[in-house]
Amino acid sequence: MAGGVGDDPRAAALYLARRRPGRRPFRVSSQLVYNSPRRRTCPTVPLDRVDPRSPPIRARNPRTDGLARRPATLTLPAIPTPRPAPRVLLVWAGRRPGPWTGRSLEGAGCTVLTAHPHGRHGAWAPRGARALRYPDPTADAEAFLRWLSGTCAQERIDAVLAQDEDVVRIVAEAAPDLGGTVMVGPDAPRYRLLCDKAVLPTTCALAGVEHPATAVVGPHGVSGPLPALPCIVKPARSGSGEVPPAVVARTTAERDAAVARITGAGGAALVQQRLHGEQWGVYCAALPGRTVGVAARVLCTSPRPAGTPSRFVVGPQRPDLVAMAGRLLASVGYLGMANLDVIEVDGRAHVVDVNLRPAASAGLPVHAGLDLAPMAVAAALELPLPEPAAPRRFTYVSVEGELGVLRDMDLRARLRVLASLARGALDRHTVLDPPPGDVRWLAGLARRALRG
Repeated sequence: MAGGVGDDPRAAALYLARRRPGRRPFRVSSQLVYNSPRRRTCPTVPLDRVDPRSPPIRARNPRTDGLARRPATLTLPAIPTPRPAPRVLLVWAGRRPGPWTGRSLEGAGCTVLTAHPHGRHGAWAPRGARALRYPDPTADAEAFLRWLSGTCAQERIDAVLAQDEDVVRIVAEAAPDLGGTVMVGPDAPRYRLLCDKAVLPTTCALAGVEHPATAVVGPHGVSGPLPALPCIVKPARSGSGEVPPAVVARTTAERDAAVARITGAGGAALVQQRLHGEQWGVYCAALPGRTVGVAARVLCTSPRPAGTPSRFVVGPQRPDLVAMAGRLLASVGYLGMANLDVIEVDGRAHVVDVNLRPAASAGLPVHAGLDLAPMAVAAALELPLPEPAAPRRFTYVSVEGELGVLRDMDLRARLRVLASLARGALDRHTVLDPPPGDVRWLAGLARRALRG
């Protein structure tokens, strides 16, 4: 109505307050409305009935302390801004660890970008995406580091997780400027203390951890007394390139020939005592104040006498082995992912090897219920850490590792290995990695067979 208080919200509110002084008007946005569930609109009253200059009326309700001299303000609770998903660059995304680590990070809410060397097939990438390509770090480390710095800036990467041993070593030694990006891995001193097999015996001794008797043979001679035969001869530094494999030397001639092959390739050879005992793989993540991990017993290796474990069983847990791994990592102040090769002899566990990256058998801890990669990324970015689950029991089989031993076997032994793989494909308590239905892995296997 023209000329009524319905056209003036302040006058309408004052009118209502004088009529019913126990009620308070409140403010929503810039308008005044009456605070009553039964009346949601202001009545239209001629202006000549209301004198806006009149004093406020005393309250009749003692609990409300009378008429409000100013309208109450409705304060809405602040809506928290959702935290953006961490963007993680997974460097080297091939089989076997690539799919397991990438999907584990995706399941934890991370945005995953994968990268793989130029000219290399079999890279895993999230659905609808393609893996980025980078120059070979062993051929041109500077070009790779330039690519890494540029990619982190262009793609707004929060954390980098490397699954290739050469990448871990090169980045640790170069310490490139990645801006605000965090490298989930070791720096140069910690890499040398834990991953250099010539230095690892000293690190274990300082941490109070057992290690096999070891001698290093380099260009300047032998560092100490050679262990008794039979012994294991292997390169002092790991890598993804062409390095001579570890061998068991039973005679002096075999030992000298193995040492010559390694030193001839430009590296130092490690001559190590051969321990006879139960072999274990310990997969863990060193976090602030604790170490989370799972221990798996090794059933066989590829090649069989001394090689990379290819068949594990995850059974009753060994928290003492995980605690020993945590003690060794904490002795140098390392935080991140790690996997250790351990041999137990007469109840005494000896650390044989340490790697500070996701293992080739990264599917083992993931299937056991421990997402170690998201835990390490969260610790590096100072985010809340997920709680680990209790490990489940199963058998883990590296299909590539088991197929790799066939060339050194007779026909009967080959049939036994193939029959074991067939049984594992039908057993729900056995995990074949890669699974038989992995089309990309099968295509790569066929490609290698045709080339070979």
